[in-house]
Amino acid sequence: MSETEAKPLADGEMPKDFLDCTHPRMFCPMHGEPFRESWPKGGMIFQLMAMKEVIGTPEWNREYDVLVPPPLVKPDPPPPPNYRAMEKLLDKRPVCCRLPPDRLLAIMLEAMTTAKVGVSARCLHCNRQRLGSPYRNFDLRTGTTRTIKHLCLHCVVYSIAPAVS
Repeated sequence: MSETEAKPLADGEMPKDFLDCTHPRMFCPMHGEPFRESWPKGGMIFQLMAMKEVIGTPEWNREYDVLVPPPLVKPDPPPPPNYRAMEKLLDKRPVCCRLPPDRLLAIMLEAMTTAKVGVSARCLHCNRQRLGSPYRNFDLRTGTTRTIKHLCLHCVVYSIAPAVS
């Protein structure tokens, strides 16, 4: 094997220069549910937009610096990000839950509109005509899953209890 050839990875091993964007790292059950019916349409757009917005925020930087202390002297060029540390942060709290509610709603709306997923219909929670989708919700009292015919994204972000993952 020459120096330019990539070393084969062991089963289940991730390359060091790759962020493993698993579904639970990008979406909690509540915020991922509107994308379920048309997955992956819209979901991938959301992931890219949300990650771009979250990475580099003061909160993200504080948490990242705890896992990867910054060097005393900044190297030139800067080192690549530590993707395993980023994954640990996203395992602790997914990217959707790191966004302020107004930005989360805006990114969800843009992702779904761009991907042409979801429908504009009367929301069964707020009774307004808005973009949304069917929504599965687990009822803790009965231990059953119910499907709400249409829940708008505004209610998903601001008004409801978590769904089933």
